[in-house]
Amino acid sequence: KAVALPSTSSDSTHQESKKQRVDGSEPIPTDTDANLSVPFEECLNAFFAAETMDLFNPTLQQIVPCLKTTRFKTFPRYLMVKLGRYYAGPNWVQVKINAKVEVPELLDLSAFRATSAEVGEVEMPDTEENARSNQDASIQSGAVPIEADPGIVEQLMSMGFSENGSKRAAL
Repeated sequence: KAVALPSTSSDSTHQESKKQRVDGSEPIPTDTDANLSVPFEECLNAFFAAETMDLFNPTLQQIVPCLKTTRFKTFPRYLMVKLGRYYAGPNWVQVKINAKVEVPELLDLSAFRATSAEVGEVEMPDTEENARSNQDASIQSGAVPIEADPGIVEQLMSMGFSENGSKRAAL
C-alpha cells in the first residue's frame, strides 16, 4: 500500500523569488533557494494528524462534525512512501516544493498504531452491518428478491458476455 505524505514549507517567498527571476530583476536569496530541509517525522505527523469532517450520522439522521484519523491496524511487511511534493498554487497551477526530506534508515511507526475507542469516543455504525440487517429484514418481511430480466440477460450473453456478468448488469 502507498501512503502519500504532504511536504510542508513556506512557498510564498519562493514564489516571490521566482516571479523576480521571470521579470528579469535580481533574485532575492531565500531559504527555499538554498537547501530547505523538512524532517520526515514532520511529514508523518502531518499525514496522521486528525482531520475534521462533516459526515451524515445515520443514528441521529443529521450531518455532524467528526474527527477522522488514519492509523495502522497491522503493519505491512513493506511500506511504500510517496512524498507529495506538488500543491495547487493560487492560480491552480501545480507548484513543486523544493525541499530535501531525509528519511531515517530505521522507522518507528508504533505511535501510529490503531487502538480501541478512547474515552468519550463513539464509533459510527458500520454501513455494511446496516445493509445486512436491512437485507435480513426484507427477507423476513417476505419481500420478493430482485431478479434479472431473462430477455436482457440472453441478449447480453449473445454479445459475448458471461452469464454471471449479464445477470449483474441487468439488475
